[in-house]
Amino acid sequence: MLRRMLPMLILDGLGPLVLYLAARPRFAPGSPYPLAIAISLPLLANVLSVARRRRLDTYGILVVLSLCASLGVVVGGGNQRLLLLTHNLVMPVMGIACLVSLALPKPLAFYMIRQFLTGDRPTEGRAFDGLWDYPYVRNASRIASAVWGVAMTAEFVLRVVFALTLPIALVLALSSIVMMSIGLGLCAWNVAYGLRVVHHVRALEEQHQGADSSSAGRQAASPQLVR
Repeated sequence: MLRRMLPMLILDGLGPLVLYLAARPRFAPGSPYPLAIAISLPLLANVLSVARRRRLDTYGILVVLSLCASLGVVVGGGNQRLLLLTHNLVMPVMGIACLVSLALPKPLAFYMIRQFLTGDRPTEGRAFDGLWDYPYVRNASRIASAVWGVAMTAEFVLRVVFALTLPIALVLALSSIVMMSIGLGLCAWNVAYGLRVVHHVRALEEQHQGADSSSAGRQAASPQLVR
């Protein structure tokens, strides 16, 4: 997971800052275009990633909406502070969705992990759905949704504070550090907590299979005792 996330974090985190510093001397002071160029790199990379999958899922819809929001800000006058807030709406929307889903029968984390582990394989998806019968899995899914929701929402809150109070270049630099720190932290937590959940579920399945075997043995022995 870390190997898959690290290039994305570097692209989304350091890419905009490098592009902004390279483009700023080529435009008039206060021009919104250096910032628009800077944030276009991760947005276009995400759009290309969605296009390669050839499927517009929830993540793809959020990426497209984020791109449209940023383009709308540029066309509408290019307020740089607003542009800093709209260039990455995926994390705050996903964070809020995770927190809201805690009030639903199944939290968002359960479906996200299901998609990550089983993809479009229906048989494996149905097997994963069966894990919901375990109370431990239900509790773990809610914990994951809460952790993801708080982390992603907090990242956006910090980005709002930075965007409204600090110079543009400093906002990009600090946003990169915060986003990479939260992203890597979540990745490490996901791996550690995920392994713990997997070990616990396997233990539960072994207990369940042992109970079924014992029950089958007793049923097989019952006719012999009657005789």
